Amino acid sequence: GDIICRIKVVPLPFHAQAPQMVDLVKLPNSVVARRARRAHGIAMTTSVSGQVFSFDWTKAVQGFVAVAVLMQVPRYIVGFVALYCMGLISEIHRRARRQKLNLLALFHTAAAKFMLAQVAFRGLLGGVWHGSVTSLTGFTRAMLLKHLEEIFHEHILDGTLQDDELEHMSAVIFSGMDTNKSGRVSCSEFVHALTDDGDIDLRRMVRMFDNKNEEVQSKPVVKRAGSIMGK
Repeated sequence: GDIICRIKVVPLPFHAQAPQMVDLVKLPNSVVARRARRAHGIAMTTSVSGQVFSFDWTKAVQGFVAVAVLMQVPRYIVGFVALYCMGLISEIHRRARRQKLNLLALFHTAAAKFMLAQVAFRGLLGGVWHGSVTSLTGFTRAMLLKHLEEIFHEHILDGTLQDDELEHMSAVIFSGMDTNKSGRVSCSEFVHALTDDGDIDLRRMVRMFDNKNEEVQSKPVVKRAGSIMGK
């Protein structure tokens, strides 16, 4: 672009005097006299300063981008694209954002998951539908491996999953489930493994309805749940 140069000249006057000059002069009566002269006046010095301005498109774009990032403009652009410009995916995204948090509904869903986990545990043991679940011994790593063989049967047949790889998988899964390292996965451990990734797991459910937890019991939603249960 155009280059603009601004120059400012500032005069700085101050009083000065020249060095004394001595010479000899001849007077009319043939007498020689010594003469000393000193000149006085004003000396002038100047100082020059200025700035040079030029427009740089590269720096202008860099500054614009830095301001946009600082104001989180890219975040809003990506959010707008995700909400309105991706068809069915955007529709699902909008519906998920509009979904309201309902703790009571979460309690219902979590309780249903806990009961389904208990039924699944009885099924894994061969369909033991009678008696207390606490009296069941749990399943071993060999039983888990047997169930995994049925789950990944197709992948074993096509050669994608080898027997040693499946055994390693069962060892890793069983180690994560068997938290007390007893060699058997109990019903409680199985329920935790199945539901701990949810919004409300078994421990949070217990803490939420623990009468000794005054901080939680003071919350409006817990009071409402207590009124529903007649407390």
